[in-house]
Amino acid sequence: MRRNYKKVFLTFDYEMFLGANSGTVENCILKPTEMLIESFIEHNIKGTFFVDTLFIERLANENEKTKLEAEMINKQLKKLVELGSRIELHLHPHWLDANYLDGKWSFPNYDRYRLHSLSPEELDNSFESGINYLNSIGRSVKPDYQVLAFRAGGLCIQPFSFVKHVFKKYGIKIDSSVIPLKAVKGEGHAYDYSKVSESQIYRFDDDVCNKSSTGPFLEVPLTLVKKSFFDKLLEKVYKKYFYTIYGDGQGMNPKNASFTTTWKNRFNKKFTEHLTMDSTNHISFNRSISKVRDKELVLMCHPKFLSFHVPRMIRNMVRRGYGFYTLDELL
Repeated sequence: MRRNYKKVFLTFDYEMFLGANSGTVENCILKPTEMLIESFIEHNIKGTFFVDTLFIERLANENEKTKLEAEMINKQLKKLVELGSRIELHLHPHWLDANYLDGKWSFPNYDRYRLHSLSPEELDNSFESGINYLNSIGRSVKPDYQVLAFRAGGLCIQPFSFVKHVFKKYGIKIDSSVIPLKAVKGEGHAYDYSKVSESQIYRFDDDVCNKSSTGPFLEVPLTLVKKSFFDKLLEKVYKKYFYTIYGDGQGMNPKNASFTTTWKNRFNKKFTEHLTMDSTNHISFNRSISKVRDKELVLMCHPKFLSFHVPRMIRNMVRRGYGFYTLDELL
């Protein structure tokens, strides 16, 4: 194997915005994902898409317009599977309380932002319906398709003991919710991964932060990258003058979400970020991947935050000779 060879796991949270304006399905999901599909076909690569199934359930049951949007999503997800990509489970429970008015989705509150705000029955139902939905699409292409991976909405998977039984019940073998060194504390949004110091993939059992060589589950943490002052300045200039994302919605209001960062997280954030193609340009991204020494790169991206720069980022990784894998290939 080449010395500079890296395994790249492109992961995408396939979802809408969660703020005052959720944006449109066309611009937040369909168009940017179609751009990805074109790049995937061009370079014969693949990725893993964590699909917010609770959102799609609301689309399918609201009105004729949203039902049509749900059907277009179904077709796109099927196309991804046909091309070798994976569709896995992602849940944002506060979609259970969303309102649809004048063609827009809004959230009266974020009381059910975390999985842990659900009752055990609600949690089980959300996993069952989401996995059945994704499996039905996957099995229309591959008869033995089985959802194997999960990413928690807002990365809030702790305490894992609350969800362990549904992982076992529904055959989830991989989690990818941990972002090393980071912590958020709040009523609506909370996690603490500060004890996880590296981006290496590991096994675990009862706690996503504790490695266990015999654990039944695999944790796939996000890759961290250090950024210099110049990197930060470059991205700021690009965002202000040259950058436009596909998505046309608004992010969640931190005050509504009731989350605050710890002092340690604020300190770390000045120097490290997770590796992503979101809201960045190809020059900054290329500088970032050049600094990462890990042999396995796990990128967390969102179609809604992507821009026209993405094909150039993917092309650069291909030219570097990196290999592209889906999370199920880790098993």
